[in-house]
Amino acid sequence: MFCKHCGKQLTDGAKFCPDCGTPVSAKAQHTQQHFEATTSHKQTPYNEAAHPTPHNHEHRTQQTAKTASHNRTHPTQTINHTKSSVAGAMNYTASDMTTDPAPKVRRNFTIGNIVTWIGCFLAFISMFMTFATVSILGFSQTVTLFDTNDGKLFLAVILAVAIINFFRIDIISLIGSCVGVFFLLMEYKDAADKLQQFSSMVHYGIGRMLLTVGIILMVLGAVASIFLRKKNVKLNVLQ
Repeated sequence: MFCKHCGKQLTDGAKFCPDCGTPVSAKAQHTQQHFEATTSHKQTPYNEAAHPTPHNHEHRTQQTAKTASHNRTHPTQTINHTKSSVAGAMNYTASDMTTDPAPKVRRNFTIGNIVTWIGCFLAFISMFMTFATVSILGFSQTVTLFDTNDGKLFLAVILAVAIINFFRIDIISLIGSCVGVFFLLMEYKDAADKLQQFSSMVHYGIGRMLLTVGIILMVLGAVASIFLRKKNVKLNVLQ
């Protein structure tokens, strides 16, 4: 506080100026004290957390009570919310760690599949061509494989292999072709046993030859398809 008359600094609570003797009014003293209190209050930062007001303290208390009450009355929602948060975090982590899936290899037709179909076609037409001719005393009779009971089995195997080959299931196609080989060997053995006494009178026709060639091509084509497809898979993986 300073003197209004001479500007001399006055001590707190002084009623007269020690230099000029001018009296200090009570109003000026009160104003100066109020100014100093206001200045000191502005210079000191107010910490709401250290000095909470009754209003803020009451508001926080009510908010905490509401949260606790909601958790007690709705425990399922709270647990579900926690589970969904954890599941979301786990899914996010799993998606980051997951690598790109390997591209699917398209199962195209190979040269082996074409060879298998050619074998099926030859074996199929052989069913209706002359399988054997029997000549006795100037009379001859031709027999086709379709006219026998074994012909029905051959026909079922040929059609099954052709259909399976269309879907490019090579291992099943190979198994069916091997079944055809088994039936062919059984047919050779059965014909040899029955016509052993008339071997000089029996002449085998083109149907038997086409059946043999067709079934052999069916087996070779199925084996080739398996190896070629494995080779294509390796090339696609390397690329």
